[in-house]
Amino acid sequence: MLPQVTGILDEARGAGLADLVNDLAARGVRTDDVTAEVEHVWWASLQREITVRDPLYGAHDGPGLRRAVDEYVEADRAHIASTVDRVRSAVARNIREVLADEPAQEALVRAEGGKARRHKPLRDLMPQAAAALTAIKPCWAMSPLVVASALPPGRWFDVVIFDEASQVQPAQAISAISRGRQVVVAGDERQLPPTNFFTVVSDEEEATPDEALTAGFESVLDVLAAALPTRRLDWHYRSRDERLIAFANQQIYGGALTTFPGTSIESAITFEPVEGHAILQPGAESIDTTEAEVERVVQLVLEHARTRPEESLGVIALGIRHMQRLEEAITIALSDAPAVADFFAEDRDERFFVKNLERVQGDERDAIIVSIGYGKTAHGRVLHRFGPLNLEGGERRLNVAITRARTRMTVVSSLRASDLDPTRLKAKGAIMLRDFLAFVESGGAPVPGPAAMTAERPVTDPLRHDLAQRLRREGLVVHENFGSAAHRIDLAVEDPYHRGRALVAIETDGPRYAALHSTRDRDRLRPEQLERLGWTHLRVWSTDLFRDPAREISRILKAARAERIVPQDEAMQDQVGRGESESPEADAAPTEESPSDGKDQADQTSQTKPRRKRRRVFRKATAGDPDYEESPVREAPSEPTRESGEKLSTGSGQDSGPESSTESARDRWLEDQRPPHYE
Repeated sequence: MLPQVTGILDEARGAGLADLVNDLAARGVRTDDVTAEVEHVWWASLQREITVRDPLYGAHDGPGLRRAVDEYVEADRAHIASTVDRVRSAVARNIREVLADEPAQEALVRAEGGKARRHKPLRDLMPQAAAALTAIKPCWAMSPLVVASALPPGRWFDVVIFDEASQVQPAQAISAISRGRQVVVAGDERQLPPTNFFTVVSDEEEATPDEALTAGFESVLDVLAAALPTRRLDWHYRSRDERLIAFANQQIYGGALTTFPGTSIESAITFEPVEGHAILQPGAESIDTTEAEVERVVQLVLEHARTRPEESLGVIALGIRHMQRLEEAITIALSDAPAVADFFAEDRDERFFVKNLERVQGDERDAIIVSIGYGKTAHGRVLHRFGPLNLEGGERRLNVAITRARTRMTVVSSLRASDLDPTRLKAKGAIMLRDFLAFVESGGAPVPGPAAMTAERPVTDPLRHDLAQRLRREGLVVHENFGSAAHRIDLAVEDPYHRGRALVAIETDGPRYAALHSTRDRDRLRPEQLERLGWTHLRVWSTDLFRDPAREISRILKAARAERIVPQDEAMQDQVGRGESESPEADAAPTEESPSDGKDQADQTSQTKPRRKRRRVFRKATAGDPDYEESPVREAPSEPTRESGEKLSTGSGQDSGPESSTESARDRWLEDQRPPHYE
C-alpha cells in the first residue's frame, strides 16, 4: 500500500503539484477533504490564468466601478434637475416670440386682465387670442365634463392627457379629444370602471343602492387601448412594504409589477376578526353591515389618532350602507374624544376619510382600514351576496380598495375565508374576496388554492450563500432572497441595534441585476427607491467577492454597525411592541449612545434629533435555518464599577466635565460584555 501511495505522490510532484502536496501534508488535511482542496486549487489556478490572459477581466476594479456608478448617478440627477431650467427657458422664449408676432392678441389679453368685471367668457376669448393664451399658460387642467362649455370647438392644444382614464366614459371624452392634435391616455384598466355613482338615480330603479350606483361601463381607456400604442409602467412606488401590494400584484397583474421590500420583518398587514351577526331586514338580500364590526372600526380609528397622529388614515367600506354607519359612529365617538380632534381637522394635508369603493380611487393614505361589512345572519348563515363585488368588474373594485395603503393596512371582517363556500361563489369579485381574506389571515404569506399567490422559487447561488454564511459567523442576522416579488434583495441584513428591522440591502451583479435593462434602472432608480424605504444599499461585485471576500465583509460590517438615528415614532413603536415604558428612566438595562465630539454642531444635532437607544442583537443565523441560535447578551449590573470600586455614571453619554471619564469607563465595560464572535 505504501509504495502505491508513494508512487502517486511522486507522479503528482512530477506534474508540477509538489507545492500542493507539501501544503496538504503540512496542514494535515483529512483524506475526505483532499478532493475539495484540489478542486479549489484547480479552479483558482484557472481564474488566475484567465486574469492574466484576458485584460478585460484582469482589469476589473470594484472600487473603480462604484466610483463610475456614483459619477453616473450624480450626472443623471444633475441632468434631470437642469430640465426645469430648460423648460422654463423654452416657455419664456415662446411667450416673447408669440407676443412679438401677435401684438393684437397681447393687447386683448391685457385689456381683459385689467377689467374688474364683465370679462369676456373664455369660450369667446379663445378664438381671438388662442396663441397668446396658450403661450402664457401652456398647461390647462379641467374635467372632461366642462371642456365643451369652457372651450369652443377647434384644435387649441398640442396634446390632451387623460388621467385616471379608466373612470372616464367615451362620450365624456370626445369633447376633450377633439380639441387636441395628440392624445395620451393614462390609467389602469384593472381598476375602477366608470359608474353611475355620481349621477342621479330615478325612483323607478329596482336594483339595490349598491348595484344601481356601481354598474360598470366601458371606459375611454378600454376603447383607445385597442387603437393606440401602449406603454406599461410597471414600477410600483406607493407601498412602503411590498406585502401591501403583493396580493393584487399576483391576482390582478400576474406578478408583472416591480415592487420593493420594506425594512420591517413583521408584516404590514393586520387582520381583525369580529363576531358580526345581524338580522336580515325585510327586502334586503344580504347582511351588509354589523354592529360589532362598526364598533371595532371606531376603536381602531381612535387608537390610531392617539398613537400615530403623524400618519394619515383612511377607512374604506365595501358597501354604501356600511360606509354611512361608520361615518355616523365615528362622528358620535369624536364628540366624547376632544383630545384627538386635531387629527380629524379638515385643514390637514391628508385628512381622514371614510369612503366606499366607488369614491376611493386616486386616494392614498399612510394607513388604511378596510372594513368588509358583510356578516352572518343571527343563525350564523353566510348569504354569499356581496353587492358591487358580484357585478361584472367586481374584482377591479376590490383591487382599488386593497391598494390604497402606503405603510400599513388593517382588515376588519366578520367573515373568514373558511366561512365562504367556493361552490357558491360565481363572480370573480366574490372569489377574489375569499382569496384576499385567506391572504390577510396569514399576515401576507402565500396561501394555498387555485388562485393563490405563487412565490418565486429561490435561486441557488453558491457565492451569495457563502457570503451569507460568513456574515452570520460575524454575528449578523441575514435573510437570503428577501422579498416576495420577482426582484428580491439578494441578502438583507438586520439592524444589530433594532430587533425585527432590516437595514442593509446587499445586491450582487447576478441575474436580477442583468434583468434590469437600463443603467438608470439598475444603478440609480432601484438603489434610490430602496434607500427611500429606509435601506442602506450596497452593491457587491461577484469578482471582488471571489477574489477578496474579507474586504467585502469588512465593508458590509462597517455599514451594518454604523451609528444610525431611528425616527422617534419607530423607536416608540419598538418600545410599545416590547411592552416597555416610553420613559428612558424606566429601562433597567443600561444603554449605549454615541459619544459626543464636543463640537457645538454635534450638541445642536443631539438636541434637535431624537437619540436612539442602541440594542445589540447577536444571532448566528436566521430563524428559518436549522442551525439557528441566538447568542445571549449578558445584562449589565445595575451599578457597574471600576476596579477601584468607583461608581460609574449611566447618564446621557454627552461629555460634560467629570462625567466624560465615567462615561468612557462605562463604554469599556459594555465592550467587555460583547460575545466573543462580535468582533
